[in-house]
Amino acid sequence: MVRKHKLLIFSLIFFVLNQTIGYTYSKDKNTNVNENTPSVIVSQDDKPKSISFSFDVKSQNLLENKQEKINKHSELLTDLLVSYLLLREVDEKNISLSDKYKPEPSPTTNSSLRLDFEKDYELRDLIISLIFLNSPDARLTLQKLLSKQFPNEIIKIGTESTLSIKENFFTGNTKDLSNAVSYLFTSLEKNQINPFSKEFILQNATYPTLLKLSLGEKTKILIMIDENAKLAVLLASVVHADNKNLNKEVSTIYISCEHSLPTGQLIKRASEQLSLAVNEHETVKIIPKGKIIADIPLQDAEKDSIVVIAPEDIYISFKKSELQNGERKTIELLVERDNPVKLPITSGSQIGTLKIVFNGQTLKNIPLTANENISGKSSMELLEKFKQMMRKD
Repeated sequence: MVRKHKLLIFSLIFFVLNQTIGYTYSKDKNTNVNENTPSVIVSQDDKPKSISFSFDVKSQNLLENKQEKINKHSELLTDLLVSYLLLREVDEKNISLSDKYKPEPSPTTNSSLRLDFEKDYELRDLIISLIFLNSPDARLTLQKLLSKQFPNEIIKIGTESTLSIKENFFTGNTKDLSNAVSYLFTSLEKNQINPFSKEFILQNATYPTLLKLSLGEKTKILIMIDENAKLAVLLASVVHADNKNLNKEVSTIYISCEHSLPTGQLIKRASEQLSLAVNEHETVKIIPKGKIIADIPLQDAEKDSIVVIAPEDIYISFKKSELQNGERKTIELLVERDNPVKLPITSGSQIGTLKIVFNGQTLKNIPLTANENISGKSSMELLEKFKQMMRKD
């Protein structure tokens, strides 16, 4: 039976949060994508059917709550999801970014970067070559590596989505896709791979990024365009207006479902959605890395309880308009766990779930894992405890 434990409630009042709010989407010509791209006016009737959604990278919250279905053939999505899956394997210590592989020669002849087949490349360099330098050799090498890690042709993404590497086809929903892309961008930065870098060093040679960048003093924007001009992935990093040590990262994915668009028009539509997401939403860190989340009691174990701490900084995102009406807003942190917790406990195993609820709406569920091994008491210890209880009676 699962038992819910309410740990604590944060009361968010607008005038308090006003100290942390103040992000601005830069309007100077060096940082505004809209001013650097062609303006194409299309009548409402001529606009193709599309899917567009934005999400906060740090909190992994969808900002419009659009749980739309996606069925998309896309080389760009495949590249991003292959990198995401491999970085997950790195985090789970199944492989390492320093592992070396000899590149697989791709049959294509149309490429800006071919790898040296006489050299071994670290996984880190292959991921950089794929995402930022569009290397077909890195693409083939990483896809073959992933196939070894996941023998099934169809790989599960999130809870309800899948990726077919062979067909370059994603089937699923916006939530699973946004979570995967958020994880990818976060993992790149955690491993000191800067998505906004103008150039990268491979095998002691420097290569300029092939991705579009707009770099301003307070706003950085990364633009990825699929080869068929039907899909764009944008990432914005925005420095807090009042605190340079704070920044938020928001991403928008725009998919044209009917036909290709001129590149300028695709970027224009995606950047408009990105601008709205940045300006209309706020992100707050509610739990810092290392903070104790819960002290969970144990029964018949070698310890009376186990402490669970936040493995990373935990953020939530919400609409700024929700704070402007003066109403009292609350964040609830609920721990769901088995009662009693099953023994033995292995370090790294999940022992519960942290549910974050804002204003009555569940924003995210975070698995809680043990950071130590805990065994159950032996049968002899339990028998001795029983005898002691009988003597007292």
